[in-house]
Amino acid sequence: MAVKLSSVSRLVNKQNISTTFVNRHGEFEWLDPKSEDEVVNVTFITKDGNRVAVRGKVGDNLLYLAHRYEIPMEGACEASLACTTCHVYVHGNYYDKL
Repeated sequence: MAVKLSSVSRLVNKQNISTTFVNRHGEFEWLDPKSEDEVVNVTFITKDGNRVAVRGKVGDNLLYLAHRYEIPMEGACEASLACTTCHVYVHGNYYDKL
């Protein structure tokens, strides 16, 4: 079955396109908390055992938060949940708070 390009163009031109603002690719993580109620204190432990305390906010992606504060953390899939390179360990006392 052959389809003429002009037919496809007419169909595409009649499509309505709607967009909304969405923070993607870590943009949200670069924003500071709007209030102290949004602040989440996170402590990263580097592979050398050093503790690095940072102030994040509710909803932050931990991979991008680490990168914001120049903490080396590999994320091969850029936080799309397709691999396990940026997985984190959460202390059991904090499971219910997540």
